[in-house]
Order: sequence, then C-alpha cells, then structure tokens
Amino acid sequence: MKKLLFLCASAFLVLGACGNSGESKDDSTEETKEEAKTDDTSNNKEETNSDDSKDDAKDDSKSEDDDDSITAKKDDDKEKSDVTFKNNQFKSEEFDLKIEEVKLTESEYDGEQVAIFYSVTNKDAEDELSPMTAFMRAFEVVEDQKDVENRLDISHFDTETEEKYNKYTKNESNNIKKGGTAKGVAVYKLEDIEGPILLKAQDIENYGDSVGQKKINIKEVSK
Repeated sequence: MKKLLFLCASAFLVLGACGNSGESKDDSTEETKEEAKTDDTSNNKEETNSDDSKDDAKDDSKSEDDDDSITAKKDDDKEKSDVTFKNNQFKSEEFDLKIEEVKLTESEYDGEQVAIFYSVTNKDAEDELSPMTAFMRAFEVVEDQKDVENRLDISHFDTETEEKYNKYTKNESNNIKKGGTAKGVAVYKLEDIEGPILLKAQDIENYGDSVGQKKINIKEVSK
C-alpha cells in the first residue's frame, strides 16, 4: 500500500513538472512573438520616415526648380528697352537729351566745379518734365578714382556765373511742353581735379540697367 502511494505521488510530480515546462515554453514563444512584432513595427516606422524624407527632398528640389523656372520666365518676359546713349545723345520714348558742352567753373563755396550743358526735348513724358529732372533720371555722374567710383555732389553757380550762362539756367526747373525743347546745366563739385569723370547713362524704363557712358578727362576740359 505504501509503495502504491509513493508511485502515485511520483507520477503527480512528473506531470506537474511537464505542465510548468509547457507553460514556460508558451510564455517564451509569446515573448518572442511580441519582440518580433515590436521589431517589425520599428522597422516599418524607420522605412516610413525614410520615405517621407525622400519625398520632402524631392518636393524641395522640385520647388527650387520651379523657382528657377519662374525667374527665367521673368527674364524672358522682360521687354527690350529702346533707351540708348550714343554720340552725346540720350534717346528714350519719353524724352531726348543732348550733351552740348562740358566746362570747368569755380565757386566761392565749392571750389572747382564741372558744368555739363545740355538740351532736352519732351517727346511723350506722362508726368511734368523739366531739364533738371530729365538729366537726373538719365545720368549718374561719378569720379573714376583708383579704387572706387565716387559719386559727385550737386553744386551751384555763383551769381556772376549763373548770369553768364542765363540761357541754360533760366528754364532748368520749368516744365517742358510735349514737343518743346529747353536747355539746362548740371553742376557738380569736383574732389579730384586730376582724374576723369564718368557720365553714366541709365535706362529710365528698367532702372539699374546701363545703356552706355561718356568719359570726360578733366585735364582736357576748358574753363
């Protein structure tokens, strides 16, 4: 009887151990599945992020290409200007300006000056146009120095000199009628009486563009 009870107890213990082993295996299997699932999810996220980055890069590249295309199109659409400056004559659709003479003068306050005498014809200006405003729109005057182009300051004649060149000064601020012509003079203070000055013509239809220039050697200009 005791022997039978011992055998039954042993069998019970063996079955219990097998049951625990099965549960352990099941738990291990479940953990492995969960880890694999987590790894797959992580990999999918990384692939998705990588694809998104590639798409963003493509979009950025496309955007830059579109910007370049727009810029090129704007340049192509820019109308060619008819403004010119040749042989001392500035020509545009609004007005024509002719450089007649350049002289050196002297002022009690500003010292040495360069005076540029000119005439302006109003062809079809929309706004009021005086000889002075026409010249300022058409030209920039600079001293051509060694390292820089120095913009010259506007100056004025002394009373005696102004009276001498009255035919150029009397109408320089008056409005020119369409089809009419008036004279003017632009006076600038010289800082360097040795170096040349440049009369740089500007495109009045596309500001910032150059349409030519005239070099004036001060040493060769008479008083």
